[in-house]
Amino acid sequence: MKNQEKTKEELLKENEILQKKVKELGRSKNNKTEEALLESQERFNSIFNHNPNPTHLVNSNFEIILTNLKLLQIKGLKQEEIIGKKCYEVYQNNKEICKNCAVKQVFEKGINAKSENQLTSSNGSIKYYETYAYPVYNKEGEIAYAVESTIDISERKKSEKRLRESEEIYKTLFTSSKDAIMTLAPPTWKFTSGNPAYMKMFGIKSLKELKSLGPWEISPKKQADGQLSSVKAKEMIEIATNKGSNFFEWRHKNLNGKEFSTTVLLTKIEMGDKMFLQATVRNISKEKKSKKEIIEKNEQLELVMQGANLGWWDWDIPSGKEIYNEILPKSLGYKLNEIEANIKWWENKIHPDDAKQVSFDLQQHFDGKTEFYRNKHRIKNKTGEWKWFFDHGKVISRDKDGKPIRMIGTLRDIDNQQQAEKDLKDKMNKLEKWNKLSVGRELKMIELKKEINELLRKDGLPTKYEVSNEKE
Repeated sequence: MKNQEKTKEELLKENEILQKKVKELGRSKNNKTEEALLESQERFNSIFNHNPNPTHLVNSNFEIILTNLKLLQIKGLKQEEIIGKKCYEVYQNNKEICKNCAVKQVFEKGINAKSENQLTSSNGSIKYYETYAYPVYNKEGEIAYAVESTIDISERKKSEKRLRESEEIYKTLFTSSKDAIMTLAPPTWKFTSGNPAYMKMFGIKSLKELKSLGPWEISPKKQADGQLSSVKAKEMIEIATNKGSNFFEWRHKNLNGKEFSTTVLLTKIEMGDKMFLQATVRNISKEKKSKKEIIEKNEQLELVMQGANLGWWDWDIPSGKEIYNEILPKSLGYKLNEIEANIKWWENKIHPDDAKQVSFDLQQHFDGKTEFYRNKHRIKNKTGEWKWFFDHGKVISRDKDGKPIRMIGTLRDIDNQQQAEKDLKDKMNKLEKWNKLSVGRELKMIELKKEINELLRKDGLPTKYEVSNEKE
């Protein structure tokens, strides 16, 4: 059917005539058909105007001849400002028909059609709409108009955009992660995907090869606890599916047969009605080796400490909390669980005569005036006796203002040494005293002999005593 374009005034006039005819039909109360027609028209107008989606009626020239309130609200226009305009002018501010136009498909193909479009509102914001168009036939059975209704899908579009961005981020993280990441799904729990780091870690060359494997097939026969890998793997999977995640250590084996230690984080992921697990695997062989070496060195150090009878301490200065080894409290007659892990406990055990020097030496070191803190002082033991100790330490951590926050050191029992030094000093003092007495007596004897010899000389007699350094 060929339609000629009508002016806006002609369309408005047609609409006015149509509404007058409807009213005239309503006045004829004796005609039940006319009443039914009026009722139908009013029902149509009510449904049309209260449709929550922008809806309008267009002719084959894409001219809007009727529109509902929703479209007027969005565009901020009156009906007479829209009537007669092309639908693509109203919706898109275009001068040409929209691509994939649903109305065009209605008139050309006589079908119900759907398309996506954007609509610019009166405030300039752009919203996305899904457009549905349906044919309206005249009494000859020809398509006279098309009803076009649009549904706001802006939020859906935003969600789809966020989803795409999220998927892109995940894809980037998945492919660029240095940790091996793979997915596995029930019921077989074989791997379904893996990132490049995973392929490299296990020596897998293709996705096909990956999908043929399960967790137990890239593991030694048994785990460190002696349990079969095939059995334990399913237990770990079950924990993850029940609790949502599971983190544990695992012995793995690549396809070349090399075993290595890892940590595994299994995370449950649900997408719609599907559920699978994501496994993040990190090789910790180097950390394990380093940890083992540290433990061995600590054990060796502890043996040295025991051999030297050295107690060590680690002091968190702001909190006052301390950590000790067993030798330190033992040197005072205590067990480790019998002493308080706090500096105050030790301060209260220091001899009053030594406390002032301890504080002074400690402050000197805190102020950076000494490289190490060193002090000899007495500490009261469990039985109430005073014992001598040599305290030696160093600040190993300071805050941004230079205040000490952590200090470590050793405490050595030197009571026997101090007692030996005291005994030696006492003996030296006694020896010196006796030496002085002996020397004094010897000098007096020499002087007396000199006097006797002098008297003998005066009497002309020979001298009786030989005295060194005696003047003739």
